[in-house]
Amino acid sequence: MGKPVKIIYTPDEISAMPTAALRKLLQQAEDLGVHRTVDAVTAELAERPLRDGGRVARKHASAIKQTADALVRVHLRLAEKFDLSPQSANTKHPHKMLSAQGGAKAGGDMLSGKVAVDYYVSYRNRDNVASFGVILKSNSEEPFIYVSLNADIKRYAIGQFEEAAAQYEAIIAGIAPARKDVA
Repeated sequence: MGKPVKIIYTPDEISAMPTAALRKLLQQAEDLGVHRTVDAVTAELAERPLRDGGRVARKHASAIKQTADALVRVHLRLAEKFDLSPQSANTKHPHKMLSAQGGAKAGGDMLSGKVAVDYYVSYRNRDNVASFGVILKSNSEEPFIYVSLNADIKRYAIGQFEEAAAQYEAIIAGIAPARKDVA
């Protein structure tokens, strides 16, 4: 058995960590479902400078949070209509559709620092990967929503959430079986 991983940190310990270490800790805490650490690290990362020298602008923060929460609600609604289970996905490598705490997942580009924000939900079967997310590349740009099937990405403005959600549902309907227990 390996060395135990420390996953609970004080605010002072978190603020003293380099950004790369915080991103790694965020991923570990999400995987383990340690909500207190996820919340503390997410708050600290939001206060850290972005590559362009700014911080995640308050004008974007509310829209991003609301959109990330809405992504999850859409995905959970679709899980009631379609069988999104690993068994029906028929793949040896199913992935988590949501984060360990049931929220939108943090994208790799956000964890690596390539973008300021990248939250998404997704479904993977043997042949397809569908994603529905929100990205803020930098404060000099506006955040946007995206829907992706096998890396074919369509962008939507934040105000076009319903249109994007309908597109994601159409993709899921085409790649996931309908639930048999739904009338």
